Amino acid sequence: MNADQSSSQREVVHTGRLSRNLYAVLLVGLAVVVSLAVIVFLRPHVDSWLEVSSAYRNLSSTDPNEQDDAIRRLRSLGEETESHLIALLHHSDANVRLFAASELAHKTRVSDNIIKAFLNALENNQHVVEIGYSAPKLFFRHAENATGPLTETDQRMIAWLKPRLNSNKVDQSGTAAWALAAFVNRDPSLREPLATYLKKGVFFYKYLVLQEMVDSDPSLRDEYVNVLLSGLGSSVRTDQTNALHGLAVLDIEPDELRSRLEARREEATDPGEISRIDQALEELREKEAEQL
Repeated sequence: MNADQSSSQREVVHTGRLSRNLYAVLLVGLAVVVSLAVIVFLRPHVDSWLEVSSAYRNLSSTDPNEQDDAIRRLRSLGEETESHLIALLHHSDANVRLFAASELAHKTRVSDNIIKAFLNALENNQHVVEIGYSAPKLFFRHAENATGPLTETDQRMIAWLKPRLNSNKVDQSGTAAWALAAFVNRDPSLREPLATYLKKGVFFYKYLVLQEMVDSDPSLRDEYVNVLLSGLGSSVRTDQTNALHGLAVLDIEPDELRSRLEARREEATDPGEISRIDQALEELREKEAEQL
């Protein structure tokens, strides 16, 4: 009888051990299944987070290709890069500052925070070379869509731009003139310093400034036409192209423009300029034919 009881006890112990082992196996299996499910669910989010983190780091890379790729990825993912780029305006590397300023001025939506960041830096002589390079573009973009009386912010932008009109650096004075031209409708006092600039500026910037101003001030049309005609005789290919484009879209009586072109042709001696004048005359004839 004792032998039977001992045998029964051993069977119970063995069965209990099997049950516990099976339970442990089930728990391990369940844990594995849950872990796999979590990994499958979280992996896209983790991958996205890693991609975004990597892209933000590469914004401050010294490799322009990595910077360009990073900003494209961030924008394609819907990331708001403005605050990060503003912070990079004060990065220790000048090329990173140039990149951040350019992106903010050219491709990012113009906002009060961006303008404030630029003005604060420029007025305090912080990284003026890098930030100042892109500031005229930012200020132009702001001014071309602004209406109403000048604000304090507008006046700060104008105050920073005006002294640069007298710079001996062609691009510095030219970009300042172009940006100020966008403020003329709201600040007529700018016409005088811009008129002074137009007497000495190079073709490209005179073209940009007058193109901006001529619609609101028809009295400048003759001067604009003269500038465009001078561009036909330029040795710079972009000047020639801009001159032809400006003449093609100019709002002027066809007979008047034809007369000006023919007079210029009689005076021209350079075969290239004569060819471009003929091209402009042909485009004028085609434009007239389309309007019949």
